[in-house]
Amino acid sequence: MKLKQFGITFLSVCIVAFSGMKAAEAASFSVIADGLNNPRGLTFGPDGSLYVTEAGTGGKGACVPSPSVANQSLCYGTTGAVTKIGNGTQERILTGLPSLALPDGTDTSGPQDIKFDATGKPYIAIGYGSNPTFRATLGNTDLGK
Repeated sequence: MKLKQFGITFLSVCIVAFSGMKAAEAASFSVIADGLNNPRGLTFGPDGSLYVTEAGTGGKGACVPSPSVANQSLCYGTTGAVTKIGNGTQERILTGLPSLALPDGTDTSGPQDIKFDATGKPYIAIGYGSNPTFRATLGNTDLGK
């Protein structure tokens, strides 16, 4: 009896395997934007364009201790941005936003996301990836707002 069940199971597997099932195909991708500095959030705007927040690469301004890399500092700059992608074009539409990063431009905080309200007004969340007690060291910035 067990041999009969095995035979039926084996035959079923063979039929499924050879019944014209397509092998999985690799997906194809197209690059729609490049040259972004630490891209973060993506949102489609009311105009149908894709908006990308870029956390930037920090800068040569005041520095605070990095919470994630021992004995390193995150330094302030205004390299954060928002890029608009639509109709086959890519354009930075907002620049000069606050950014914190290690000297090599990694471990970045800055513009994290963008959303639009019902009237089409954009709102940008700007991160601050360090101990809040050091915020005053950076001066009056929009980090963490």
